[in-house]
Amino acid sequence: MKHLAALAFVLFACSVFADDVPAVSAAQAAAAAEKNMADRGVSKDIYIASITLAHPTLLGGGEAYWLVKYSHPIPYGPAKQQEIGIKVRMDGSVARLVKHLDSSALPE
Repeated sequence: MKHLAALAFVLFACSVFADDVPAVSAAQAAAAAEKNMADRGVSKDIYIASITLAHPTLLGGGEAYWLVKYSHPIPYGPAKQQEIGIKVRMDGSVARLVKHLDSSALPE
């Protein structure tokens, strides 16, 4: 019985991650990142370091998205933040990935 329950769990987990072909291709995600870098005027100094297709969590639901990370962070906003990449959803919308820097870690 234990083996049957384990097999059922494995099949369920595999079906959760067995997505169809993403609605947005990796090339489209890369193009969105390149456009964002060009619009910011940093495309000569910063490049795409990685593109990952992120899947929703096993129990959390949601849909897959592309996570595009830059080679170096881009300064963002007046609040000592850095843009480290973008998230491209399967509907084509783009969100910036921004991390806040701890002000105590910055040199004065």
